[in-house]
Amino acid sequence: MFDDMKEYERLATVMKKALESGEDEGEVTDNGSTLRFKKNPAPGIRLRIEPKPGDEGARRFEGTVYDAAPDRPEGYPDQLPFLPDQACMVMTVPGTSGASVQWQVDDAQATAGELERLSEADGWQPSEQSVKAPSFLPIGLTLLQRGDDARLIIHTSVGSKSAVMLLDGVRR
Repeated sequence: MFDDMKEYERLATVMKKALESGEDEGEVTDNGSTLRFKKNPAPGIRLRIEPKPGDEGARRFEGTVYDAAPDRPEGYPDQLPFLPDQACMVMTVPGTSGASVQWQVDDAQATAGELERLSEADGWQPSEQSVKAPSFLPIGLTLLQRGDDARLIIHTSVGSKSAVMLLDGVRR
């Protein structure tokens, strides 16, 4: 249903390396591809990752870490729900069928519910196809659909840490 999640995992690793770097801008190489990064490239953007210009062999990763803001920041993808006053990481892997957004939140279940409401207001409907996680995992899953598109909302809380992830893709 969702394209190779390994690509998103690789991009998240590259973004972490860039954020932990002592440099304000530079390059990160991952699996033979060089991606450039810039910290604080515009107001409200903490980090931007994109392919190095002219690197034809690069996997076309793109990622942006947005600071918490009351209104949708410039460049935030129109097709994705926006949560006011929540920092997030938006990742796209062109050539795949969608995007990923991740938030660290105080209440993952409430945030997932808000994402469901925002999605349904935008024409997404609960899917008849069920998605289940193993019962021993502290994860909640909601699958929505709109035409041939699928949206998966994942929420989890472990100890004091809570996170929500939204994945857009094509139903298979």
